[in-house]
Amino acid sequence: MKILIVLIRWKGGVGRIIESIKPLLEKAGNEVEVISREDDLKSYSLKDSFFKLRREVKKRDYDILYTQDWSCALPFLGFRNHYCSFQGFETHKIGKLLQGVVGRIMGKHLFVIHPLQKKQFPKSTLVYAGVDKNVFKNLNLKREKGTVGFANWHNDNYNYDKIKIAVEKAGLKMVDTNLSLSQKELVRFYNKIETFISLPETFAGFNITWIEAMSCGVQRIIGNNNGIGPYLDINHVEDFKSIEDSLKNGKIMADKKISKDFSWNAYVDKLEGVFNENT
Repeated sequence: MKILIVLIRWKGGVGRIIESIKPLLEKAGNEVEVISREDDLKSYSLKDSFFKLRREVKKRDYDILYTQDWSCALPFLGFRNHYCSFQGFETHKIGKLLQGVVGRIMGKHLFVIHPLQKKQFPKSTLVYAGVDKNVFKNLNLKREKGTVGFANWHNDNYNYDKIKIAVEKAGLKMVDTNLSLSQKELVRFYNKIETFISLPETFAGFNITWIEAMSCGVQRIIGNNNGIGPYLDINHVEDFKSIEDSLKNGKIMADKKISKDFSWNAYVDKLEGVFNENT
């Protein structure tokens, strides 16, 4: 199959997902091309990109069009063999409304990565993000004492300022990827820190950094009950008095189990199954 993927940007969690599944889809004999709205077209809004994206896709010969996020899907409603994946929850009123409309229109051509979205869109297919344990693994490096790793966006959506202040008050050292590391560098990042923390807001559909840190052997991981957090064997900040308290008193989890469902191979198998069944 010729698969054309459209996403907003490479930087961030969605880009990491596409970066992970693209080689597996190609290994299975598919041709995969990716268009990034921001990186390729330099378009930073739905209004600016609507017709640009349509023109770009019409130029391509594809068997499957696979869009990421409702705003990437909206220009292509009615296009042949169009599938979409929702990688998170919309929290703003208009975005929530449009995500709901697109989700209902997509029907069986929709993928979601959280059980609550599966309930919202019952015709969709639930497919979890994953981690490649052959890449993200414990390298048995010496971990730097007192370090707290952060690997998300520098904004309120990931509580960056609150975490930074809490780390300073706890007398610890914050180590930040600034979303600029290669995959190899990211693995070493996880292998050098003692504690990892990620506190996304309610928009999170999965939040892949938790399972990457788990796979790399970080024994003290602090998260929350957004995204896939409730389903993971990690410290949940809601169980403590504050972020600072969780950093000081979070438990070391020596045996962290990652569900077999959180696998890129399982993700790709579901994609291809739905593509073949409904196309």
